[in-house]
Amino acid sequence: MSTKQTELAIQNALADRLGAIEPGMRLIKENYHLQNSAGTRGFVDILARDRHGIFVPIEVKKSDNTAREAIHEVLKYCELLRRERGMRVDQVRAVIASTDWKELIVPFSEISRSSVYPITGVKIDVGSDFPASMTVEPVTPLPVPNERDLSVAAIRMPIVNRSDADEKWDSLTRSLVKVGIEDLIGVLAVRPHDETGILHVALGVADANDPRLPDSDEDEGLEEPELHAAEYRAACAAGFEHPEAEVTVPEKLTRYMQTNSLEVAHVYRAGSFEEWRDLIDDSEAAAMAQHAAGWNQVLLRSSANTSHSLAWGRFRARIDYVLEGNPDWTQVLSLWLDEVEQQGKSLDVVLQVYNPADFLTSLIHGFGGDLRSLVPEISGAVDATGDEGKLIHGLLTWDGRPINDLWQAIHIAYPTVTHWGMARALVGAYETDMDLLRSLGLKYSLFEFLPGDSALPSQLIVEEGNLRRIPGGADGVSWPGVRPLQELLQHVDFGPVVESFRQCMTPVDGGDQWIVSG
Repeated sequence: MSTKQTELAIQNALADRLGAIEPGMRLIKENYHLQNSAGTRGFVDILARDRHGIFVPIEVKKSDNTAREAIHEVLKYCELLRRERGMRVDQVRAVIASTDWKELIVPFSEISRSSVYPITGVKIDVGSDFPASMTVEPVTPLPVPNERDLSVAAIRMPIVNRSDADEKWDSLTRSLVKVGIEDLIGVLAVRPHDETGILHVALGVADANDPRLPDSDEDEGLEEPELHAAEYRAACAAGFEHPEAEVTVPEKLTRYMQTNSLEVAHVYRAGSFEEWRDLIDDSEAAAMAQHAAGWNQVLLRSSANTSHSLAWGRFRARIDYVLEGNPDWTQVLSLWLDEVEQQGKSLDVVLQVYNPADFLTSLIHGFGGDLRSLVPEISGAVDATGDEGKLIHGLLTWDGRPINDLWQAIHIAYPTVTHWGMARALVGAYETDMDLLRSLGLKYSLFEFLPGDSALPSQLIVEEGNLRRIPGGADGVSWPGVRPLQELLQHVDFGPVVESFRQCMTPVDGGDQWIVSG
């Protein structure tokens, strides 16, 4: 290829042969002048219209150095056509025509996917007998990269020392690669005074088109999760090669470490997460493995800015995921976030959601102790100054209705202890949790606190699909039918029921699981 011709000569030749870019394209003007009141100005190399009447600014470049400017130029001209000529967004598209695409192909690939204006590219070869020999070929953007993230699937294995952990990590990594999982974070958690503990391996999200991924086999009888089912199947397949392996979920790592007083001793990485060593340290990698970068069914700690649409959408998707089984909070929090988003400003939202969705389990493990840390709670804020800042707090509340027969109220959800044990084992307790709460007169409530000493909190409720604020009573902090959970515990003696359930439970696997009988 020869590029000895000047950029202007190439532009003129292309203007005479617009049909080479695509049939039906016609010239309006070369060096079309655009200027606006903000001072931005320029000359569109070629302004054309396509066969559908769409206006097409064409930017012509002939070297790597100038090609870098092409993205800036076409976006500027598309915006100025709208701003200065009043064109609709659907009336404008753009073409980048360049002799060299080495520097241009990466930003072009990104902008061609994300720009509101359709942007296409063509490669010009001037040939040896210019202009007769000039050819124009379409440029294909690079394929969409496979984004790296952690899935909700994980594998846990017991270890006896560091050498055992190293061997199991190497062996498990090889097994997972065979089934299409190459991105991994492993957390070695041990007891402070010896080397025994667990190796928790969090699986990255796989390429959906990877032929190594196991096919779904309904005959196996495995209930796959709706999210990251392929990764779950891969974890099961790799686990078959390791008799000590257990397929688990991110939130269980935190619970297991707390129950057994384990500490992180080492963090392993593979694939993209190994390549991220200069971006995230081991403590952050370990936190990612525990929370699966946000895909956690029980706990979410995250933040996002409303102006970053992609990150905001991901933030909200993960809120919906952690609130599964909790329709009350899901609906009211969603409407509250809609309001924040619709303010049209750049606002930071910080949120922590703890949603175990199993009140009976919270009672059994927390009654008589630190129950507050085990019951559902939401803490959040719009981190902004002045009137735009606000806080939200969600918790379980009691409607004040007397409970004359506690056992009967519990039996509405769980006729026997065994029914509760089966629901726990089959990860179905969240499906009956709402039945239990309502039989006890409990509900999920959400409150909003505005800035200012005189501002009183409001209860947030949903009426006919809309968010409504109910101001506090005379004291500013009470609402009809809303009492603290502690009042229920003072009015009703849960002790005998809790003790009866505890007697039917045998802890296994370090207290992470229990055998329930009775």
